Amino acid sequence: MGFVLFISWWYGTGWVNSFKAISVRALSMARFFSLAILLRTLFEPWKQITTYVGPNTPIGDRFRVWFDNIFSRLFGFVIRSTVFWVGAFVSLLTMLYGVILAIIWPIVPLLPVAFVAIAFGVLII
Repeated sequence: MGFVLFISWWYGTGWVNSFKAISVRALSMARFFSLAILLRTLFEPWKQITTYVGPNTPIGDRFRVWFDNIFSRLFGFVIRSTVFWVGAFVSLLTMLYGVILAIIWPIVPLLPVAFVAIAFGVLII
């Protein structure tokens, strides 16, 4: 009775749950890397480091502040875009891993029988 329940779960609910887990894992990786936040703040200054000038600041200092702020935004863009692409790649790998697991899911209960057959030389691969 237990074996029949296991097989009915394995090829029914268990297999459906393995497909559902693919999106859960991929979204979990996207949240871990904060991909939505990285996209929203892609051109923000790095660590919010900005410099401000007063109304009577000389033009040379204004250019220095402007270049500092541009550099901070470029640095933030490089770091955030790198982390975004790494996170997207990891999410894609996680999704691919889940699809591979879902595809081999039906074969797993047959593996002990195949291993025993290989051990006794009945099945040659």
